[in-house]
Amino acid sequence: MKTQYRTHGSPSRRLALLLMPCLAAGADAATIVQTREFSFLPYATRTLSFDKFDNHGGNLTLTAVHVTIQYTRSGGYAAYDNESEASATITFTNRLTLLIDTGEVLDLTEMGSSSRLGGATGLRATSSTSATVGADDDPDDPNFNSSGPDYFRFDLPELTVGDSAYMQNTAQFVGNGTFDLQIEGSQQDTSQLLSGMKTSTSPSSVDGFMTITYEYAVTPVPEPKFWSMACFAVGWALLMRRRTY
Repeated sequence: MKTQYRTHGSPSRRLALLLMPCLAAGADAATIVQTREFSFLPYATRTLSFDKFDNHGGNLTLTAVHVTIQYTRSGGYAAYDNESEASATITFTNRLTLLIDTGEVLDLTEMGSSSRLGGATGLRATSSTSATVGADDDPDDPNFNSSGPDYFRFDLPELTVGDSAYMQNTAQFVGNGTFDLQIEGSQQDTSQLLSGMKTSTSPSSVDGFMTITYEYAVTPVPEPKFWSMACFAVGWALLMRRRTY
């Protein structure tokens, strides 16, 4: 009587099934998050330093880079004292602009208006108002008076703005050491008013952060037990192939 051995699939398929658990565990996803804070009164600049992505000789693979920037404008005001003989309407606009200046270090065009390389319009916090003030109530006093019907003050509301994006060119972040980014903040007040109007202004404060997140895959060096299982699987597959024929 001839003995027949039933097999389930080809030897190569059985080998793949044996090694699949080891291979599936060979790569893990992970992240590195770097957050840098900044605070200043415009006009000012702050330098933020970030670590590049070290791939440890190719054992780590950078898969995505996400950049976020956010800031809060707080405080600040504009005040007016009408020194003319007629009432007047005041239109006031405050615009605080934040820019990421990469120099020639990185291309952050995906950040759109936030990056100087992305259009240079800036990440803006804008507030506007209008008001009517009466005629000068004390023509004999040339000083700035913060009271009366000829006086108006606009306190800027707190405002938070931000931007974020995934970078297309991830290779520029790979390497050793660090890179620097500059945050530039400027504030502009625009008023439409009659001549003879006295003004007093105070700048807003800027408090914010920038975060760069590296998403990467880990491919560790196989442990000795992996090679033991691999050798056993190859030997078993060859034995089954021989017994089948």
